[in-house]
Amino acid sequence: MGVLSIKLYRPFPTQLVADLLKEAKVVGVMDRSISFGAPFSPLSQDVRSVLSSLDIGAKVVSVNYGIGGRDFSVDDGREVFSLLKRREVQTSETYHYGAR
Repeated sequence: MGVLSIKLYRPFPTQLVADLLKEAKVVGVMDRSISFGAPFSPLSQDVRSVLSSLDIGAKVVSVNYGIGGRDFSVDDGREVFSLLKRREVQTSETYHYGAR
């Protein structure tokens, strides 16, 4: 398990992301942004694109958090990691963590 924090979004660090995630089985992409009308958040779409174009077979799970300015705690982080460890986690939908 590890955390990759992208500080500079454009230009997207394609090679760095590919190098760091090439051995991953499941990648959870957490993003506060929602792209209405798109199936996933902008960051998730870019990570999926990198992994797909380089034939890296990791499952990518999109997680939106902090919706409406809600705080995100260490316990929330643990719950998201627990979600990613489950085998039945879906890659075809975005999880909206903490939405009420």
